[in-house]
Amino acid sequence: MDTSALTLDLDMIDEVLGTTRSRTNSAEYVREFINSGELGREIDLTAGSFIGKSARQVKMALDSARKKVSDETGNLLIPGGTDVQIRVKQDTNGKRGDDKIVHSEHVFIINTKLVAEARASKNGK
Repeated sequence: MDTSALTLDLDMIDEVLGTTRSRTNSAEYVREFINSGELGREIDLTAGSFIGKSARQVKMALDSARKKVSDETGNLLIPGGTDVQIRVKQDTNGKRGDDKIVHSEHVFIINTKLVAEARASKNGK
């Protein structure tokens, strides 16, 4: 038996699994967010179901989930999905020609309906 293979520790396994293709349950994430009553949150790209995913991949997955419509009824599969927006923000520093150098990316999920209600309440309307 060849024993020259490198044994992986948990950190190395997490790194490997984080960079391989895996499916996330984006629909469940959107449902949980809507039901939480939060106005918005930043999505952790370093842990949990989105580890190893780019900001663009997470945005696409969550947008697809929130907009998905039932083939049978034509209704949204996630009630309130259209009240949610997914935004990506890039932290950039300096310029090289016309290209910005991206240092980090952040993904935010925002419940625009609750934000509008909170603003109206704050303004006394």
